[in-house]
Amino acid sequence: MTCGLYWVGSLMIAPTGIIRESLFLRDKRHWKLTRINFVTDGAKMESPLTAILWANGVEKRLFYLDQSNLIREVLCSNGFSWAEDQHNGLTSLKIATHHQSGLIAGHNRTGGDELWIRVFYQNEHLQLQELKFDSCHRRWVHGYKELPHALPGSVLAFGAHTNSTFLHLYYQKQDSQPAEIYYMPWWWLNPLNMWFHGAYRPVGHYPNRTAIACIIRERHFREGHFRIFCHEGSGIISENICWSPLRWAPLIWAGTTRLPIKFPNVSHFVALEWMEPDVHEEWQPHIIGINTAEGTIWDYIVGSEKLESRSLCL
Repeated sequence: MTCGLYWVGSLMIAPTGIIRESLFLRDKRHWKLTRINFVTDGAKMESPLTAILWANGVEKRLFYLDQSNLIREVLCSNGFSWAEDQHNGLTSLKIATHHQSGLIAGHNRTGGDELWIRVFYQNEHLQLQELKFDSCHRRWVHGYKELPHALPGSVLAFGAHTNSTFLHLYYQKQDSQPAEIYYMPWWWLNPLNMWFHGAYRPVGHYPNRTAIACIIRERHFREGHFRIFCHEGSGIISENICWSPLRWAPLIWAGTTRLPIKFPNVSHFVALEWMEPDVHEEWQPHIIGINTAEGTIWDYIVGSEKLESRSLCL
C-alpha cells in the first residue's frame, strides 16, 4: 500500500519573543521532527500567529504582532529562510491593533487569476477589521468598515471556498458566544459589499479566548461543507457541521455535538484535512493541538477514539 508523506509546520513563540518554525514529517500516522527554522525575534509575548501559502505554494507568509502591537509580515520562499517583504509586505503600513487583538489570515480567488490575501484583526476599540491584498494591483487596501466588535483576545478563524469570494469569519462576541459573519460576492445580492451575521450558534459555555478552528470542503454534501470546532474548556471540544445546497444559499447548520474523547490542555489548535492513503484513500479531518505549557503536540483524527501525542522542542 502506498504511504503518503505529510509536512506540517507549527509556528511558536519562545520566551524571548523569538518565533521558530518546526517542520514535521508525518508518515503512516507518526510524527517526526525534521527541522527547526528561526523566523524572527520581533514578536511580542503571546502574539497571535497566522500563516498562509502563497504564489502556488512557493511562498509561506506569516503575520504576527510586534512589541508596539503593529501587524508585521515575514515571508519564506526557499523553504527555510524568513525575511520581511520589502516590496508588498504589510509591515510598512504600520497597522495598529488592540493590545489583545486576535489575528487571522487567509486567501481566496475572485475569478480568473485574481487572488486576494485577507487579514483580520481588532482595532483599538476591539472592532474587527479587514485588510486585503490584491495580487493584480500588488497593494493592500482596507475592507468593509462596519464589522462587529469581538471579545478582547478573541481567536479568529477564516474560511473560503478555493475559487470563490464567499467568505466566512468566526470569532467570539463580547458575551463570549462564538459567532459567524459572512460575505457574499454577487452585486445583485450584496450591492454595498457588506458582511452579514450568520446562523452559527454553538450550544455550550465557552471560556474567553476559546480556540476556534474551521474546515471548508469543496462540494462534499454527504459530510458537510463546513466543520467548526470550539474548545469549551476541561478538555471538551464541540463541533458544528453545516451544508449549503448552493454556494449562494443560506447555510443549514446541524446541532452542536461533542467529540468523543477528552483532550489535553491546549493553548492553540487548528483543523486540517489531508488524504489518508491507508484509509480507503479518503480525506480525513484532523485537529492538531499545541500545549505550549507542557511542550507537546497532539493529532486527533475526527471520528476516532484516540489521539497521538509527542514532545516538541520549544
